Amino acid sequence: AYGREEAWERPTSLEMIKPDGTSAFQINCGMRMRGGASRAASNPKHSFHFYFRGEYGASHLEYPLFDNDGAQEFDRIDLRSTQGKSWHHTNSSDATYMRDEWSRLTQGEMGHAYTRSRFCHLYINGQYWGVFATQERADDAFAASYFGGEKEDYDVIKTYVLPHRVEAADGDATAWNELHAKATAGFASDAAYLAIQGRDPNGQPSATIKPLVEIDNLIDYMILNMFTGNTDGPVNPNANVPKNFYCFRPRDGSAGFRFVAHDFEDTMTGTNVTGNTTVGTTLVYFNPRWLHLQLAQNANYRKRFADRVQKNLFNDGKLASANNVQRWNDMRSVLTPAMI
Repeated sequence: AYGREEAWERPTSLEMIKPDGTSAFQINCGMRMRGGASRAASNPKHSFHFYFRGEYGASHLEYPLFDNDGAQEFDRIDLRSTQGKSWHHTNSSDATYMRDEWSRLTQGEMGHAYTRSRFCHLYINGQYWGVFATQERADDAFAASYFGGEKEDYDVIKTYVLPHRVEAADGDATAWNELHAKATAGFASDAAYLAIQGRDPNGQPSATIKPLVEIDNLIDYMILNMFTGNTDGPVNPNANVPKNFYCFRPRDGSAGFRFVAHDFEDTMTGTNVTGNTTVGTTLVYFNPRWLHLQLAQNANYRKRFADRVQKNLFNDGKLASANNVQRWNDMRSVLTPAMI
Protein backbone atom coordinates (compact mmCIF):
# COMPACT_ATOMS: atom_id res chain seq x y z
CA ALA A 1 0.00 0.00 0.00
CA TYR A 2 1.38 3.41 -0.97
CA GLY A 3 -0.97 5.34 1.31
CA ARG A 4 0.69 7.87 3.60
CA GLU A 5 -0.04 10.12 6.57
CA GLU A 6 -1.93 9.33 9.76
CA ALA A 7 -4.92 7.66 8.11
CA TRP A 8 -2.63 4.73 7.31
CA GLU A 9 -1.26 4.45 10.84
CA ARG A 10 -2.17 1.46 13.00
CA PRO A 11 -1.89 1.05 16.79
CA THR A 12 0.73 -1.42 17.95
CA SER A 13 2.86 -2.48 20.89
CA LEU A 14 6.63 -2.13 20.48
CA GLU A 15 9.03 -3.94 22.79
CA MET A 16 12.81 -4.06 22.83
CA ILE A 17 14.35 -7.18 24.35
CA LYS A 18 18.00 -7.00 25.34
CA PRO A 19 20.52 -9.78 24.57
CA ASP A 20 20.18 -11.13 28.12
CA GLY A 21 16.44 -11.67 27.56
CA THR A 22 15.21 -8.82 29.75
CA SER A 23 12.90 -6.11 28.43
CA ALA A 24 14.48 -2.72 27.76
CA PHE A 25 11.05 -1.11 27.26
CA GLN A 26 7.52 -1.70 26.03
CA ILE A 27 5.48 1.15 24.62
CA ASN A 28 2.17 1.49 22.80
CA CYS A 29 2.53 3.55 19.61
CA GLY A 30 1.40 4.03 16.02
CA MET A 31 3.01 2.13 13.14
CA ARG A 32 3.17 2.91 9.40
CA MET A 33 4.97 1.45 6.43
CA ARG A 34 8.24 3.13 5.49
CA GLY A 35 9.94 3.60 2.13
CA GLY A 36 9.18 3.03 -1.53
CA ALA A 37 10.54 -0.41 -2.48
CA SER A 38 9.57 -1.59 1.01
CA ARG A 39 5.88 -1.18 0.17
CA ALA A 40 5.86 -3.28 -3.02
CA ALA A 41 3.40 -6.18 -2.90
CA SER A 42 6.11 -8.42 -4.37
CA ASN A 43 8.43 -7.61 -1.45
CA PRO A 44 8.09 -9.93 1.55
CA LYS A 45 10.08 -7.71 3.96
CA HIS A 46 8.91 -4.22 4.88
CA SER A 47 10.33 -1.31 6.86
CA PHE A 48 8.38 0.65 9.47
CA HIS A 49 7.87 4.03 11.14
CA PHE A 50 6.86 4.09 14.82
CA TYR A 51 5.18 7.21 16.25
CA PHE A 52 4.96 7.93 19.98
CA ARG A 53 1.94 10.07 20.85
CA GLY A 54 -0.36 10.62 23.79
CA GLU A 55 -3.30 8.99 22.03
CA TYR A 56 -1.52 5.64 22.37
CA GLY A 57 0.05 6.17 25.80
CA ALA A 58 3.39 7.90 26.41
CA SER A 59 4.01 10.96 24.22
CA HIS A 60 7.70 10.10 23.82
CA LEU A 61 9.93 7.08 23.96
CA GLU A 62 12.35 7.79 26.78
CA TYR A 63 15.19 5.30 26.34
CA PRO A 64 18.85 5.64 25.28
CA LEU A 65 18.53 3.65 22.04
CA PHE A 66 22.05 4.65 21.06
CA ASP A 67 23.58 4.57 24.54
CA ASN A 68 25.33 7.86 25.32
CA ASP A 69 25.98 8.61 21.64
CA GLY A 70 22.60 10.07 20.77
CA ALA A 71 19.30 11.49 21.91
CA GLN A 72 17.65 10.05 25.01
CA GLU A 73 14.08 10.82 23.94
CA PHE A 74 12.25 10.22 20.66
CA ASP A 75 9.01 11.34 19.02
CA ARG A 76 9.45 8.60 16.44
CA ILE A 77 11.90 5.92 15.40
CA ASP A 78 12.24 3.76 12.30
CA LEU A 79 13.03 0.11 11.74
CA ARG A 80 14.66 -0.27 8.33
CA SER A 81 15.47 -3.34 6.31
CA THR A 82 17.81 -3.29 3.34
CA GLN A 83 15.87 -3.27 0.05
CA GLY A 84 18.34 -2.43 -2.73
CA LYS A 85 21.21 -4.95 -2.83
CA SER A 86 19.25 -7.49 -0.78
CA TRP A 87 18.50 -11.19 -1.06
CA HIS A 88 14.78 -11.00 -0.37
CA HIS A 89 13.84 -8.19 -2.79
CA THR A 90 16.42 -7.82 -5.56
CA ASN A 91 18.09 -11.26 -5.28
CA SER A 92 21.41 -9.42 -5.31
CA SER A 93 24.80 -11.09 -5.15
CA ASP A 94 26.09 -7.74 -3.82
CA ALA A 95 24.08 -7.96 -0.59
CA THR A 96 26.05 -6.83 2.47
CA TYR A 97 23.25 -5.28 4.59
CA MET A 98 25.73 -2.63 5.71
CA ARG A 99 26.09 -0.03 2.98
CA ASP A 100 23.54 2.42 4.33
CA GLU A 101 24.51 2.08 8.00
CA TRP A 102 28.22 2.35 7.15
CA SER A 103 27.67 5.49 5.06
CA ARG A 104 25.59 7.27 7.69
CA LEU A 105 28.08 6.40 10.42
CA THR A 106 30.84 7.73 8.18
CA GLN A 107 29.03 11.07 7.86
CA GLY A 108 28.97 11.23 11.64
CA GLU A 109 32.68 10.50 11.90
CA MET A 110 33.30 13.26 9.36
CA GLY A 111 31.91 15.63 11.99
CA HIS A 112 28.30 16.14 10.92
CA ALA A 113 24.80 15.38 12.16
CA TYR A 114 23.83 11.86 11.15
CA THR A 115 21.04 9.39 11.83
CA ARG A 116 22.19 6.65 14.17
CA SER A 117 21.39 2.94 13.89
CA ARG A 118 21.72 -0.28 15.85
CA PHE A 119 21.18 -3.72 14.30
CA CYS A 120 18.46 -5.90 15.79
CA HIS A 121 16.34 -8.98 15.16
CA LEU A 122 12.64 -8.30 14.55
CA TYR A 123 9.71 -10.46 15.58
CA ILE A 124 6.13 -9.55 14.62
CA ASN A 125 3.53 -11.36 16.70
CA GLY A 126 6.10 -14.04 17.43
CA GLN A 127 7.10 -14.55 13.78
CA TYR A 128 10.79 -13.96 13.04
CA TRP A 129 11.27 -11.31 10.34
CA GLY A 130 15.06 -11.19 10.19
CA VAL A 131 17.71 -8.54 10.67
CA PHE A 132 16.64 -4.89 10.82
CA ALA A 133 18.25 -1.70 12.05
CA THR A 134 16.82 1.08 14.15
CA GLN A 135 17.25 4.50 12.58
CA GLU A 136 16.68 8.04 13.73
CA ARG A 137 14.45 10.10 11.46
CA ALA A 138 16.03 13.36 10.19
CA ASP A 139 12.97 15.44 11.07
CA ASP A 140 12.35 18.57 13.13
CA ALA A 141 12.60 16.66 16.42
CA PHE A 142 15.97 15.26 15.32
CA ALA A 143 17.21 18.79 14.56
CA ALA A 144 16.04 20.05 17.95
CA SER A 145 17.67 17.10 19.74
CA TYR A 146 21.12 17.85 18.35
CA PHE A 147 21.05 21.62 17.71
CA GLY A 148 18.75 22.88 20.46
CA GLY A 149 15.43 24.66 20.67
CA GLU A 150 12.02 23.17 19.90
CA LYS A 151 11.07 21.15 16.85
CA GLU A 152 8.81 24.00 15.72
CA ASP A 153 11.99 26.06 15.27
CA TYR A 154 13.13 24.13 12.18
CA ASP A 155 12.33 23.73 8.50
CA VAL A 156 12.94 20.26 7.12
CA ILE A 157 13.13 19.59 3.37
CA LYS A 158 13.00 16.09 1.90
CA THR A 159 12.20 14.13 -1.25
CA TYR A 160 8.89 12.41 -1.93
CA VAL A 161 7.73 9.94 -4.57
CA LEU A 162 4.52 9.42 -6.57
CA PRO A 163 5.23 11.94 -7.94
CA HIS A 164 8.93 12.60 -7.34
CA ARG A 165 9.34 16.02 -5.77
CA VAL A 166 11.18 18.02 -3.11
CA GLU A 167 9.16 19.91 -0.52
CA ALA A 168 8.91 20.81 3.16
CA ALA A 169 8.22 17.93 5.54
CA ASP A 170 8.23 20.26 8.58
CA GLY A 171 7.97 24.05 8.73
CA ASP A 172 7.94 25.63 5.29
CA ALA A 173 10.08 25.92 2.17
CA THR A 174 10.55 29.71 2.10
CA ALA A 175 14.31 29.59 2.77
CA TRP A 176 14.72 26.57 0.47
CA ASN A 177 13.00 28.45 -2.35
CA GLU A 178 15.30 31.42 -1.74
CA LEU A 179 18.34 29.15 -1.96
CA HIS A 180 17.08 27.78 -5.28
CA ALA A 181 16.64 31.31 -6.62
CA LYS A 182 20.22 32.19 -5.67
CA ALA A 183 21.54 28.94 -7.17
CA THR A 184 19.67 29.68 -10.39
CA ALA A 185 21.26 33.14 -10.52
CA GLY A 186 24.66 31.48 -10.06
CA PHE A 187 27.71 31.94 -7.87
CA ALA A 188 30.25 33.31 -10.31
CA SER A 189 30.79 36.32 -8.04
CA ASP A 190 32.38 36.02 -4.62
CA ALA A 191 29.64 38.26 -3.24
CA ALA A 192 26.97 35.72 -4.21
CA TYR A 193 29.03 32.85 -2.77
CA LEU A 194 29.57 34.70 0.51
CA ALA A 195 25.94 35.82 0.78
CA ILE A 196 24.54 32.28 1.04
CA GLN A 197 26.90 31.81 3.98
CA GLY A 198 25.48 34.90 5.70
CA ARG A 199 28.54 37.03 4.95
CA ASP A 200 29.00 40.44 3.41
CA PRO A 201 31.18 41.07 0.30
CA ASN A 202 34.22 41.45 2.59
CA GLY A 203 33.65 37.97 4.01
CA GLN A 204 32.50 39.19 7.42
CA PRO A 205 29.39 37.85 9.20
CA SER A 206 26.43 40.04 8.29
CA ALA A 207 23.72 41.28 10.63
CA THR A 208 21.22 41.43 7.76
CA ILE A 209 22.14 38.50 5.47
CA LYS A 210 21.04 35.14 6.87
CA PRO A 211 23.00 31.99 5.92
CA LEU A 212 21.19 29.56 3.64
CA VAL A 213 23.65 26.66 3.55
CA GLU A 214 26.46 25.30 5.72
CA ILE A 215 29.19 25.00 3.09
CA ASP A 216 31.46 22.43 4.78
CA ASN A 217 28.46 20.22 5.52
CA LEU A 218 27.29 20.38 1.89
CA ILE A 219 30.80 19.65 0.60
CA ASP A 220 31.36 16.67 2.90
CA TYR A 221 27.88 15.34 2.08
CA MET A 222 28.71 15.52 -1.63
CA ILE A 223 32.15 13.97 -1.10
CA LEU A 224 30.46 11.04 0.68
CA ASN A 225 27.96 10.62 -2.17
CA MET A 226 30.75 10.72 -4.76
CA PHE A 227 33.08 8.46 -2.78
CA THR A 228 30.41 5.76 -2.38
CA GLY A 229 29.07 6.25 -5.93
CA ASN A 230 25.49 6.77 -4.74
CA THR A 231 23.07 6.11 -7.62
CA ASP A 232 19.84 6.64 -5.67
CA GLY A 233 20.39 10.07 -4.18
CA PRO A 234 20.44 12.97 -4.04
CA VAL A 235 19.82 12.40 -7.76
CA ASN A 236 18.91 9.08 -9.36
CA PRO A 237 20.67 9.30 -12.75
CA ASN A 238 18.65 6.45 -14.26
CA ALA A 239 15.26 8.02 -13.60
CA ASN A 240 16.56 11.64 -13.64
CA VAL A 241 14.73 12.54 -10.45
CA PRO A 242 15.78 13.73 -6.98
CA LYS A 243 15.83 10.95 -4.38
CA ASN A 244 16.62 10.25 -0.77
CA PHE A 245 17.88 13.39 0.89
CA TYR A 246 16.97 15.37 3.99
CA CYS A 247 18.12 18.80 5.07
CA PHE A 248 17.14 21.14 7.88
CA ARG A 249 17.67 24.76 8.90
CA PRO A 250 16.67 26.78 11.96
CA ARG A 251 13.83 29.10 11.01
CA ASP A 252 15.50 32.08 12.70
CA GLY A 253 18.27 31.96 10.10
CA SER A 254 21.04 31.42 12.66
CA ALA A 255 22.51 28.69 10.42
CA GLY A 256 22.13 27.38 6.89
CA PHE A 257 20.71 24.10 5.63
CA ARG A 258 22.54 20.96 6.74
CA PHE A 259 22.25 17.76 4.68
CA VAL A 260 21.84 14.33 6.25
CA ALA A 261 22.80 11.08 4.50
CA HIS A 262 19.82 8.81 3.90
CA ASP A 263 19.33 5.51 2.04
CA PHE A 264 22.83 4.79 0.76
CA GLU A 265 21.94 1.23 -0.28
CA ASP A 266 22.74 1.63 -3.98
CA THR A 267 26.40 2.44 -3.43
CA MET A 268 29.90 0.94 -3.68
CA THR A 269 29.50 -0.46 -7.20
CA GLY A 270 32.11 1.78 -8.83
CA THR A 271 29.62 4.13 -10.51
CA ASN A 272 30.90 7.65 -11.26
CA VAL A 273 28.40 10.25 -10.00
CA THR A 274 30.68 13.29 -10.19
CA GLY A 275 29.41 14.59 -13.53
CA ASN A 276 26.91 17.27 -14.46
CA THR A 277 23.16 16.93 -14.11
CA THR A 278 20.23 19.13 -15.07
CA VAL A 279 18.05 17.60 -12.34
CA GLY A 280 17.53 20.52 -10.00
CA THR A 281 17.04 23.40 -12.39
CA THR A 282 13.34 23.40 -11.50
CA LEU A 283 12.30 24.19 -7.94
CA VAL A 284 10.35 20.96 -7.51
CA TYR A 285 13.53 18.98 -8.29
CA PHE A 286 16.06 21.27 -6.54
CA ASN A 287 18.65 19.16 -4.74
CA PRO A 288 22.15 19.38 -3.17
CA ARG A 289 23.95 17.84 -6.15
CA TRP A 290 22.70 20.57 -8.51
CA LEU A 291 23.42 23.17 -5.83
CA HIS A 292 27.00 21.87 -5.62
CA LEU A 293 27.40 22.13 -9.40
CA GLN A 294 26.19 25.73 -9.34
CA LEU A 295 28.59 26.56 -6.52
CA ALA A 296 31.44 24.99 -8.48
CA GLN A 297 31.31 28.07 -10.74
CA ASN A 298 33.15 29.84 -7.93
CA ALA A 299 36.92 29.42 -7.57
CA ASN A 300 36.81 29.85 -3.78
CA TYR A 301 34.21 27.09 -3.47
CA ARG A 302 36.35 24.81 -5.64
CA LYS A 303 39.33 25.53 -3.41
CA ARG A 304 37.28 24.80 -0.31
CA PHE A 305 36.07 21.57 -1.90
CA ALA A 306 39.68 20.56 -2.63
CA ASP A 307 40.64 21.36 0.97
CA ARG A 308 37.87 19.08 2.27
CA VAL A 309 38.93 16.28 -0.11
CA GLN A 310 42.45 16.60 1.29
CA LYS A 311 41.14 16.51 4.86
CA ASN A 312 38.79 13.55 4.39
CA LEU A 313 40.59 11.24 1.97
CA PHE A 314 44.27 11.63 2.84
CA ASN A 315 46.57 11.05 5.82
CA ASP A 316 44.31 9.95 8.70
CA GLY A 317 41.09 11.37 7.22
CA LYS A 318 37.80 9.64 7.93
CA LEU A 319 37.63 8.44 4.29
CA ALA A 320 41.23 7.25 4.21
CA SER A 321 41.46 3.57 3.31
CA ALA A 322 42.55 2.23 6.68
CA ASN A 323 39.75 4.05 8.50
CA ASN A 324 37.15 2.87 5.97
CA VAL A 325 38.24 -0.76 6.36
CA GLN A 326 38.29 -0.52 10.15
CA ARG A 327 34.80 0.99 10.23
CA TRP A 328 33.55 -1.74 7.87
CA ASN A 329 35.14 -4.55 9.86
CA ASP A 330 33.81 -3.21 13.16
CA MET A 331 30.28 -3.17 11.75
CA ARG A 332 30.74 -6.54 10.08
CA SER A 333 31.78 -8.13 13.37
CA VAL A 334 28.42 -7.09 14.84
CA LEU A 335 26.32 -8.30 11.90
CA THR A 336 28.11 -11.54 10.94
CA PRO A 337 26.79 -13.73 13.79
CA ALA A 338 23.23 -12.60 13.02
CA MET A 339 23.65 -13.56 9.35
CA ILE A 340 24.94 -16.99 10.29
